[in-house]
Amino acid sequence: MRRNRYDIYFEILDVCREEQCVTYVIQKCRLSYAEATRCLTHLNDRGFLKRNGTSFKSTGEGLILLEKFKKLFNKLNSVSGA
Repeated sequence: MRRNRYDIYFEILDVCREEQCVTYVIQKCRLSYAEATRCLTHLNDRGFLKRNGTSFKSTGEGLILLEKFKKLFNKLNSVSGA
């Protein structure tokens, strides 16, 4: 199943709970360098990640977004079909 960009953002924010270098994010999230750079820049520009040289860490706002993603995902997956 192909991941959409929000799935990727979710993974990145989760991986970056602790400060991580770009290479680690690429490996853990199974991304190309170009895709990782685009997503990391996007999340950093919007204040969800904080850049420190070549490392990134989820900000407080990023962690709040991550928790909202988790709640939504869990809610969508817990709905039983009638």
